[in-house]
Parts: sequence; C-alpha cells; structure tokens
Amino acid sequence: MPLTRAEISAIAHSDHPVACPLFESTVEMLVEKLALTAGARVLDIGCGPGVWLDFVTRGRRVDATGVDLAAPSLQMAQARLEGRGAALIEQDARSFLDAGPPAFDAILCNGSSHALGGFQPMLAAIRNSLMSGGKALVSDGFWTVPPTPEALAALDGTEDEFPDLAGLKHRAEAAGFAIEKCHVSTAEEWDDYEESWCGALERHADEQAMSDADRKTIRETAASHRAAYEDGYRNVLGFAALILRAV
Repeated sequence: MPLTRAEISAIAHSDHPVACPLFESTVEMLVEKLALTAGARVLDIGCGPGVWLDFVTRGRRVDATGVDLAAPSLQMAQARLEGRGAALIEQDARSFLDAGPPAFDAILCNGSSHALGGFQPMLAAIRNSLMSGGKALVSDGFWTVPPTPEALAALDGTEDEFPDLAGLKHRAEAAGFAIEKCHVSTAEEWDDYEESWCGALERHADEQAMSDADRKTIRETAASHRAAYEDGYRNVLGFAALILRAV
C-alpha cells in the first residue's frame, strides 16, 4: 500500500520529534515556566506520540493525560511514557472536554488547535476546562509581515488565516487569559525544523527498503516542502508559544 500522509509525517519528524519550529531546549524552558506542583493535573490536547508529555513528566510527579485520535501515535506515546503513569485516551478533544467540569491545572495544545476548531475556539475550550488560576501552554502561527502571494500559495492558505503577533496575543487576552510568557521562534529554530523535516525524508528514501513508488513520493514531498519554505513562507510565517494564566 502507498505511504499515508500520517506515515510520511512520522518519518519527517523522526529527527525533530517536537513537531513545531522550537528547539527541545525551548520546550524544556516553557514547561519549566509552567511551575507545575506535585499532583498537578495536566492535559495535552492532540498529544500525538507524547513528546510534550515527555517533557512534562520528566522528574515531576504530576497527573498527566494525553488525548488524541490517532491510535498509532498513542502507541508511540505509551512506549515513550512507560512507567510515568500517564493516561492516554483515544477520543475527540471536544467530546473529552465537554464530558466533565473544569478540572485541570494546566492544559497544553501545540500544533493541534485544529482539534478544537482553530486557535480562538481552542482558547475558549481550554479556558472553560482550567481550574481558577490554571495555566495553558499553547502555540500557533502568525504573519510576521503581510503574507506574500508566494507564501499563501506555498501554505495553500488565506490572508485571514493568521493574525499578526499582536493579534495573536489579543485573542489570548480576549479569551480570558493573562500572558505570562511569549516565545517567538527564531530563524534558527525555523531553519532547523524545516531542514530536519526534509532531511529525514531524504535519508529514509536513501536508506530504507521500499517500493520505487514510495521512494519517489518521499523525495518529491521533501523537494516540494523545501521549496515551499525557502521560496514561500520563510520569514513570512512566524510561530509563537504562549504561557497563559486563566484570569
């Protein structure tokens, strides 16, 4: 069978398991700034293979839960988090949040706002599921400059798909949060992420046994993605990770 989109994505992220343009040291810093106390209830929406929960549970005795719809990703998360007591649930994020009262001390949603209908609906949903004074660690894109036609074509997007950075922050504040920290991905973080994405695919095509058709698909995907970034949205699309406090 031909490789699926999910399989290609898993290969592409094998060298950069944080599926965002953030260094692992940045993720570690952001999780540290959540100041999680022993027993804190932490939810990761769209947890995927458990990379963010890995950082959350390193040396911390917290009650961690991850929710995702992809069973293969949850299986990887189970292996990554073995022995740490994390609950991993295969369920739609909206139905999971709607099922109970506010109960979490911290909620993460990084690269998964689509699971709740986009950045603004995601903020509203997690605000309603946080304890008073609880914190969120979320991230999303923003336009660093007005989007160029090349960037919009590369992303298959629209001009109103993202705000600028000030607009992104305003949406967080309008949803009932105070901003405690905003990290904007550096050019180095972006380049490292995108080059890792393409490089992992190219290495896989060279080193792994596969059909000629799959090898061709992987190489074309890598070439197309590199062109989209370098000739399209590089220095046009930004990325920000926010630590928010419910107020």
